[in-house]
Amino acid sequence: MGRRCRYPPIRVAPPALPRYAFVGAPRMIAKVAERKQKQVDRIRTAVATVEPSLADYARRHGGRFVVFGSAARGDLHHDSDYDLMVDFALPIEREARDFAERLCIDAGLRPDVHLKLDLSAALLERIVRDGRVLQ
Repeated sequence: MGRRCRYPPIRVAPPALPRYAFVGAPRMIAKVAERKQKQVDRIRTAVATVEPSLADYARRHGGRFVVFGSAARGDLHHDSDYDLMVDFALPIEREARDFAERLCIDAGLRPDVHLKLDLSAALLERIVRDGRVLQ
């Protein structure tokens, strides 16, 4: 049999710490929702910066870019990419795609650029219905 102490154990409550003792001042803590909203605002700003340049390129080269997906609907999320269809004449189609990708990446967007000829009929139908033309 083990020995038993004749005195009851002493229970000491830990000292009360200030709420932000280890994580910094309350103003320095960004909530997840705030960070996501800042990211959405950054994406919106980048889209507003990129679209006039894309439209100008399309006018000069006789083609068009069509924005679709969340950017066209206006319901961007913190992890949204920038969906874009390239509709140009065959000789400069790939050059237009490369231009759009470079421009978007430089603006901090995640481009998802598609050539019109590579799209399925179902996706093309959705783009025609919901897309926004930059010309």
